[in-house]
Amino acid sequence: MNEFRLPYPRSKSCISNPGNVKALVTTPEWKLFSKFSMLSEEKLLNLAKEALKVKDLPGAVAELGVYKGGSILLLAYLLPDKPVHAFESFQGLTDLTDNDKVRSHPRERGHSHGDFSINRKDARRTVISRLKAAEIILHEGLFVDKCMLVSNEKFCFAHFDADTYQSTKDFLEFFYPRMVPGGRLVIDDVAWEATPGVEHALNEFMNDKPERVEMIGINQAVIVKKDIAAANDRAHLPLQDRLAQSGMVDFFFSRREYPERLDTFLSRATKSIEAVAVSFRLASEKGDLHGVLVKKLTSIPDFRIRLSLLQPACAAANLLARELAIDPSVLDKELVNALDDLDHLWQSMKPTEQARFELLVHDNLPFGSSYMLDANEHTGLIHVETKLHATAKRESFGFRVCGPSDFYTQNYLAWTAILNASRPYRAR
Repeated sequence: MNEFRLPYPRSKSCISNPGNVKALVTTPEWKLFSKFSMLSEEKLLNLAKEALKVKDLPGAVAELGVYKGGSILLLAYLLPDKPVHAFESFQGLTDLTDNDKVRSHPRERGHSHGDFSINRKDARRTVISRLKAAEIILHEGLFVDKCMLVSNEKFCFAHFDADTYQSTKDFLEFFYPRMVPGGRLVIDDVAWEATPGVEHALNEFMNDKPERVEMIGINQAVIVKKDIAAANDRAHLPLQDRLAQSGMVDFFFSRREYPERLDTFLSRATKSIEAVAVSFRLASEKGDLHGVLVKKLTSIPDFRIRLSLLQPACAAANLLARELAIDPSVLDKELVNALDDLDHLWQSMKPTEQARFELLVHDNLPFGSSYMLDANEHTGLIHVETKLHATAKRESFGFRVCGPSDFYTQNYLAWTAILNASRPYRAR
């Protein structure tokens, strides 16, 4: 058998920014990753995006459920400076239990013993040769037997694609305590009818853990390991030091304390403005918001705007009207007017500007409103505003937080989740 040779240098990836992962699809290397993986293009790109977020962290990389090697080759390509461990028995699914049975679903039969096995010796040798060429360390055999070979390692990234309850449980019990702070566990086949055991084991394990499970795609989830020791240390610091470490840069007891109008605050942005709010009036006491949005889109070629306002006439709007002690029809009119004004603004723009301006609606009531400037998961500035029960709008209080900090990232992920779940405004 001829030795497999990589069609690219192992020492360097052409992609380093999580925001540029879609460029992978245009590379010659992508054909190799997609050919030998059962993951969809969307899932492979999600995996790549999460992997690139740990490139500056210490620790090794691992995958349980390698099959033909496409996804582990991708991880080794993106993280060339890290040890990469592959766990594969080549026996397929061998640990199915009652927790893996599909119950009363008309389209899914679930998996069977031996699914995804690679029994032919020549096919197995081909996969092994492929991994060897990429300098991936293969641990062939059952995971519970082989994982202790790396029990002294710390990991920054671990990918799971083994489909069963017991394998999910074994994966989490081994890798979770060995993840460095900020490390990522990416789990496939979550909330899929054919693999109920995966979600069952995941929910059981995470029930008493401080991290949350975040869905990053269809049936694909990530867990970001928190730094519990650092959090415990912060608890004993003076308040001023705790606030500094949290990224809190300001607090306002009411709108009267804001140092600037909203338009002036938004004008600080150089890359993007994202907002989740009840309403967004272009002309108001908050200043010339119309002028800020237009100026940013017309003067900065890559500038992006994403606004999500409360959906008129939804259950959440009715609940808010009751909280504000106003007629629901009055609130609905305000929401429709705000959305229509923004839509008219969008329609007045050039196509290239329209493509960078998203007008969305959400139908839930978050903690308050937020305005995010130049924000990504690690850096940016977020202004959050909320109010107490039965108080006037002008008595809303707020705070500002900047990254990097755990509190900033927590805010960013929460507000971004609302934006991602929002729908385009119907007037489009």
